[in-house]
Formats: sequence, C-alpha cells, structure tokens
Amino acid sequence: GQRGFAPQEVWPQDDKIDAKFARQQRHLSLEEFREDRGVRRRCANFGIDTATFEKWSSEFIRDAQSEKLEKLKAENLVPKLKREGRGALEIFVNNQFFAYLAENAPETVKNIGYLRKISDMRYPHEWMPDVRKIPRKIIMHVGPTNSGKTYHALQRLQGAKNGVYCSPLRLLAFEVYQRMNKAGIACNLMTGEDRRGPNYEDGVVKPTGYSILGTAVTGVVSCTIEMAPLKRCQVAVIDEIQMIGDKHRGWAWTVALLNLPASELHLCGEESAVPIVKRICATLDEEVEVRTYGRLGALRTSEKSLEYDWKRIQPGDCVVTFSRQNIYNIKYTIESQTGMRCAVIYGGLPPEAR
Repeated sequence: GQRGFAPQEVWPQDDKIDAKFARQQRHLSLEEFREDRGVRRRCANFGIDTATFEKWSSEFIRDAQSEKLEKLKAENLVPKLKREGRGALEIFVNNQFFAYLAENAPETVKNIGYLRKISDMRYPHEWMPDVRKIPRKIIMHVGPTNSGKTYHALQRLQGAKNGVYCSPLRLLAFEVYQRMNKAGIACNLMTGEDRRGPNYEDGVVKPTGYSILGTAVTGVVSCTIEMAPLKRCQVAVIDEIQMIGDKHRGWAWTVALLNLPASELHLCGEESAVPIVKRICATLDEEVEVRTYGRLGALRTSEKSLEYDWKRIQPGDCVVTFSRQNIYNIKYTIESQTGMRCAVIYGGLPPEAR
C-alpha cells in the first residue's frame, strides 16, 4: 500500500450501531478531544489556562467514560450516531465539555457566559428599544422593473422635512443624490468610498440650517445600505428589499428594517419579499401596507435580429454584452458605422463616469 495512507474504517449499518459501538466511538472522540489544540486555544480565549484545562478535561473524560454524564451515556449516543454518522461526536463532545465546566466549575467559565450573552443574536427586535417606542408606518412598494415603485417612494422622500434613501449600489445612491440636489433639496451622499455634500455655490440648493459651528446642515442622506445612519427622520426609503434574503449582504437590510427610526418606512422591491417582511414586522407589532405596481411599459421581443448590423441601431437603444472588451469593441463599431455617440457602463466605472 501507499506510505502515509491509513484506510478509514467502514461505517456500519444502523442495526450494528449499539451501545458497545457507541462506547468505542465515545472513547475515540474523547481521546481526540484531549489532544485537540483547537479546544485548548478556545479555552485560552476564555481565560482557561493549560493547567486548568488538564485538570477539568481529565475529570470530564473520567466521568464520561464512567457513564456519569447523561448526554454522553452510550445508550443515549446510539440514536445520534445512527442519525448523523461519522463525525457526529466531534463538536458534540466539545460542547458537552463546556457545559460540564459551567455546571461543575462556574467560576472557571464565567467569561463564557458573558460572551454568550453579548453575542446572543436571537432577538434582534430588542437591539434598539428606543426605536420600538416610535410609531412607524411601513409601506411596501412591490412590482417588476419599470413599474414606478421606487419613484413613488422617492416622491414621498422629496416632500419630507428630512429622511434617508438606502441603496444596494453606489450608482443608485449617487443618482438619488444628484436627483435630490437638482430638485433643490439639500442631500448628502454617503457610501463606503465616497462622502460629499451639496454644491451650495450654484444657488440651486440651500442648507436646511446651520450647526453651532456654522457648518451647513442637510435634511436628506442618500447612502448605500451598509452606511444607513440610524438617526430619527421623517421618511426612510429602503430599495431592493428582497436583498434581505441574501446570505452575504442581507444583514444590512435586516438592520435597516429593524432599526431605522423613521415615521414612515418605505420598502421597494420584488413581491417575493412580502412574506418575510411581514413576519419580521409581526415580531415588532408593526403592520405592513403593501402597494402593488404593474409594469408601465410593455416588454416585447422583436421578431427580427440585428444580425450584427450595427447600422440598424437606433438612438436610445441599449446593447448588453458580457465582457469589458466587447463593450469597447461594440462602442467603437457603432460610432464608426453610424456616427452616433455611444456611452458605456460597467461595474468598474466610478459613479461620475457612469
């Protein structure tokens, strides 16, 4: 056979997994636990030194092997081994050790209880009790693309004394920032990479007031969702609310939904987000008003293709391609064959260029 290769034992059928087999697996898991450096590092993070770990791990293993620990009794491990198979006891034994410490040496693990308490994320509606005192009117604007759902929410924001627009993209935040200032509404832009205020010099925008330091104060903020300021305001708009289900960024929509202290909270997005938003708001004792919109313009598929004849392109058309090189190649071709100017847009462009 190959050197350094240890074949893994074949896992038995369920009818062969009995108390005797469970004791063998428990013994192996406890020995691995004793030598696991990861467990020792975890203990060190909780203030448990090596000597203390050696003392209590030995007593834990002794009591487990003696069938003194209810959850680690062989007969109680049989169903778990049948259900979860190989590796079922690895994390389970680690957790049982810390439970053993909590019961038998509470002073040793007092830091664990504190860390568990401050990291408990099960009740997010309790994070900001002051927000729960504010009566919020929650309105969902749902519908397909080009249905006017965001437009109606922004109209309400424009008419408010103060507020915030929360966007999933820097580009959208920048567009709303420009839109507000062009309408004469003092608006700040706040993203992870950019901070800017209105241009007061052109006279279109006037500050809503001045701070005690003499700096201009604006009433509206346009920001990316992660930068949402959790300050009291009249109207807040959260765009693309269906992103609340995204495994990487959904937390930001959840935080904004739970904690924006706005008298009116407008949520824009797909209809698929309605059930989860209603469930979350039910835990807050808040009701959700749902407004549904239809597409404003019909989307139809042409019966004919351009067949790469760029001379047939018309003003206002949009060409979608799938690489930056193709974008510039097609731009050059359209401009050289038609004489029309062609704008480009892709993710790497700064907002101003877009």
